[in-house]
Amino acid sequence: MEQLKKNDRLKIFDKTLICKLPFKVFLLGDTCYMNKDYDDSKDFLFNAINCPAGIENPFIMLRLGETLYELGDVNKAKEYLLRAYILEGYSFFENE
Repeated sequence: MEQLKKNDRLKIFDKTLICKLPFKVFLLGDTCYMNKDYDDSKDFLFNAINCPAGIENPFIMLRLGETLYELGDVNKAKEYLLRAYILEGYSFFENE
């Protein structure tokens, strides 16, 4: 099966659908991160943050911080990693 391009994948998820499925959008971002597709990961994770309660989700903050770090945006990475730390504390980072 031919792999969908980034724009095609994002077209599948219009804004209303994204906010109804924030966990699935996060999983897409997480999967892209694990596959070292950091640009797509960043796009999906920023979409997940814009969903209801997305800004309060430490998992999204952590993965977005890690993604931004991999992309070389260290200052933004610190911001999102700090948000994850504030939401969950030090123990949240033990397995990362």
